[in-house]
Amino acid sequence: MSVEKKVIKRTEPSEADKRAASIIRAAWEKMKKDNPDQKLTQSWLGEKIGMTQGGVGHYLNGNRIFGLDALLAFCRVLKLSPMEVYPEIASGIDTADAMTVEYIELYKKAPKEIREAVLVLLRRSE
Repeated sequence: MSVEKKVIKRTEPSEADKRAASIIRAAWEKMKKDNPDQKLTQSWLGEKIGMTQGGVGHYLNGNRIFGLDALLAFCRVLKLSPMEVYPEIASGIDTADAMTVEYIELYKKAPKEIREAVLVLLRRSE
């Protein structure tokens, strides 16, 4: 019995991916320029968005295909509109969805006391 190997061909980044990378890279360079006293590195950015420095570099250089999660993560940290950066992907979400993702991330990072207070308020509003 032979097992057939399935070869998955890697899709190259599209022009839309490269355009989004260019916009994100410009925002990243501006953030670094506007904050010279801070140590803003790709490693720092990676920590903020939950990926490695190498992953950040691949996205910034246009060598990686954007998914919705990566797009929202970069846009959140760099204060960009997903719709302006990559409308082909972002058109599938609305502003409320993007804000929900951002609020969930903020909630996860909040101290325990604040998370508990938020839950109390949410239960009251039901």
